[in-house]
Amino acid sequence: MTDLFDTNSVRDDDQHWDEMAKRVAAQAIRDSNQTSLDWLSRSRGSLIAVSLLIVATVVYAVLAGKKTERNVDAVSIEAFAPTDELGRAIAVQSVPPQLGTLLMPAQAGASR
Repeated sequence: MTDLFDTNSVRDDDQHWDEMAKRVAAQAIRDSNQTSLDWLSRSRGSLIAVSLLIVATVVYAVLAGKKTERNVDAVSIEAFAPTDELGRAIAVQSVPPQLGTLLMPAQAGASR
């Protein structure tokens, strides 16, 4: 019966351990010189995740670029408009109010 802890097949000479130390040191140097892009490109999942993130960012930027202040619908303008006459004259109308409306809101509303 063979001994379970037999180490006769393990090379135990100085040359073997020196070569292994050189291989480990060379691998450590290669690993320490990697950039974050090298790290991301190692796995396919991280590459796909970064690609999806870039696509989502571009789509969001394009959609946000098309939005202007005039795209706000009339319902939300009415909902958030001030309740006083002067505030409504400024906020609700699509064109600037007349100067008389701003200076004398009660008289301008009564004369109409």
